[in-house]
Amino acid sequence: TPVNIKDFGAVGDGVADDFLAINRAVKYASDQGGGTVYYPPGTYRITRSIRLDDFDVDTNTYSGNVRKNIVHQGAGRDATIIKTDGFYACAFTSFPEPFIASGSISPVPQIGNVMCSNVVICDMTINGNKTVVGDGGATYGLNYQTSPEAIGGWPNGYIGQSYWSSDNYQIAIYFYYAENLLLQNVKITSWWYSGFVAFGAARIQINNNFIDTCGNTATVLGYYAGLEFDRRTNTVSATDNVIQECGNGVFAGSGAGATSPVTDIEISNNVFYAISPGNGIYARDFVSRWIVADNVFDSIGGQGIVFSNETVGLPATQLPKNISITGNIIHDFNLQNISGATGIAALGHQFVISNNEITQTNIGVTADTMGIVTSDSTVTASTNESKGMVITGNLISGKFPAATPNISMIYVDSQNTLVANNQIMSNSSAAQTAITLFSSNAVVKGNNIVGTFIQTYRAIYNYAGSSNMYVDDNRFGALTAVHTTAASGSISGTNNVTFSTLTPVVDIDNRANYVSATNSILPDLPGVYELTATLRVTAASASLVQGSIVLNAVTTIETGSQTAAAGATVTITLSCFATLTGTDVVRLSTTVSTGNYVVESFTSLSAKFVRQTT
Repeated sequence: TPVNIKDFGAVGDGVADDFLAINRAVKYASDQGGGTVYYPPGTYRITRSIRLDDFDVDTNTYSGNVRKNIVHQGAGRDATIIKTDGFYACAFTSFPEPFIASGSISPVPQIGNVMCSNVVICDMTINGNKTVVGDGGATYGLNYQTSPEAIGGWPNGYIGQSYWSSDNYQIAIYFYYAENLLLQNVKITSWWYSGFVAFGAARIQINNNFIDTCGNTATVLGYYAGLEFDRRTNTVSATDNVIQECGNGVFAGSGAGATSPVTDIEISNNVFYAISPGNGIYARDFVSRWIVADNVFDSIGGQGIVFSNETVGLPATQLPKNISITGNIIHDFNLQNISGATGIAALGHQFVISNNEITQTNIGVTADTMGIVTSDSTVTASTNESKGMVITGNLISGKFPAATPNISMIYVDSQNTLVANNQIMSNSSAAQTAITLFSSNAVVKGNNIVGTFIQTYRAIYNYAGSSNMYVDDNRFGALTAVHTTAASGSISGTNNVTFSTLTPVVDIDNRANYVSATNSILPDLPGVYELTATLRVTAASASLVQGSIVLNAVTTIETGSQTAAAGATVTITLSCFATLTGTDVVRLSTTVSTGNYVVESFTSLSAKFVRQTT
C-alpha cells in the first residue's frame, strides 16, 4: 500500500511548510524496507530538502544505513508540485545538509559506498522558485557565512558558516554517491543551480522529462546546467527529454585528482532549445565512452556539443576519449557571438563524428565560428592509445564567419583523422576555408565543398607543419554561376579573355584549390594531376572558338577548338595530365577568330591528383 504524505501531516496548499511531514513519510516507508510514497495533487512548499538517504531530519543525524527501494510517486506532472522556499533547500537530495561536517556522514561517501539505492521519482513538478528565493551564495556568501543560521544557529545547534559551498544546494535533485535511479515524467523548473546533479553515482535513467530555466541566471559561482554528471558518475541514459532555457543543457566533468571517469553516458533523442549563455552539451577532462545521438539543438548561446581538455597537466589517459557523436541536428549556435565557437568540438582522441547536421543561419553572428573541430596536438598519448578521429557524412551549411584562414568549417588538429563524405556549404563570403589540416596522418576523401569563401584562401588548406596528408576525390563548386556580363560587349584585339574578370563554377578534386582572386587552380603538393575543363562559349559572329589550359600564363598544355555559327553556343572539352609544383598556376583561356563572345554558365576547370612527386 502506498504511503500517503498527507497521512503524515502534509497539507499541499502552497503555504504550509511540508518538509517535515514528507520526510517522516519517506522514513516510514524506508523503515518498512521500501515502498511507494504518494504525493497527492497539491503544491507542497518545503523549506528544507526531501532526503533520499537515511538522514533523519527530526534528529539531524544519520542512521548509518543505505536507504533503498523508495518510489516518489506524484499524481501527474501538472497535479503534484514540490516548491522549495529556502536558500539551502534542494527538492530531493542525498548530499549533506550545510551544517553537517564531513566526518559525521554515514555511510562515508567514497568509491564503493552509496547513500541510497533504487530510487524512482516520477509524475510531478519540482519548482525551485528562484524568482522569489534568491541565490543563497550571492545573498549570504559562498558558504552562507552571513546567513541568519550561521550567526544564530543551524537546526542542529551548530553556529558558523556552512561546511559546504552554495552550489551544492538549490538543486532540484542531487543524486550524491547513489545508485539506480529512474527519473521520469517530471518537470524541473526555476532553479538557481543545476536541475539534476549526479556525483559519484551509477545506473541512472532520465526519461521523458521537461527541464527549463535551470542554471541560466548568473550565480555567485557562474552558470549551471539542466543535467550535470560529476566525478566517477557512470552508466547513465538520458533520452526523450526537453531541456530549454538552461545555462548549459548537459554539463559533465572529472578533473584533477579523479581516479575514475564520467563514463558510459548516453544522451539521445533529446531536444535542447534556447540554451544560453553556455553550450548544448559541455563535457570536459576525464570523460569516456559517451554516445550523443539523434538530439536536436536549436538556438544555442554558446557551442553545440563540446568535449574539451581544460585541466592543466592531465595525462592523455584522462582526456576525453571513445566518444560517438552521431545523427544530431545543431541549428543556430553561438548566439552569444563568441570568437572560436564551434558546432561540435572534439578535444581528445578516439571520436566518431558522423551524420550530424550543423546549420548556421543567424545573421547576427559575426565572430569567428566553426562547424567541427578536432584536436589532440597537445596530447602525449601512451603507446597503446589510438588517437584517431573519424568525421564522416556530416552536413555543415550556412554562415560561418572567420577572420583568419585557420578558422574553418572543419578544422583538423588531430592525428590519424579521416574526413570523408561530408557536405560543406557556405552561403557567406565571410567564411575563410572549408577544411583546414593542421596535424599529421589525415585522409580527406569524398567531401563535397560548395559555396563562397574569402578569395585569398582555399577550400582545403594544408597548414604549415602538416605532414602525411592523403587527399582524394574531394569536389569544390561555387554557389554562384559564371557571371557572363563581364565578358560580353565590345571585346576586340586578340579576343583572348581569361577568367580574371569572371566568377566561374569550378570543380576541384583533391590537393588542388581554386583561388577566386586570380581565377586559377593552385596545387597543394607537387605531383601529377589530371586536368579537365568544360568551356561553353557563345560567339557573336561565325567564328573558330579555341579553349586552352594554360600553365603559368605562358605555356599552353592542352587546347581544343570548335566552329561556332553566329549566336550559337559551343562546348569544348579538354583533358590532359601535367606535373605541377606548389607554385604553378593553372588557368583556362579562350579565343575566337572573329568578333565578340560570352563565356557561359557551367564552364568549369578541375584538377585531380594522380600521384605525388618529390
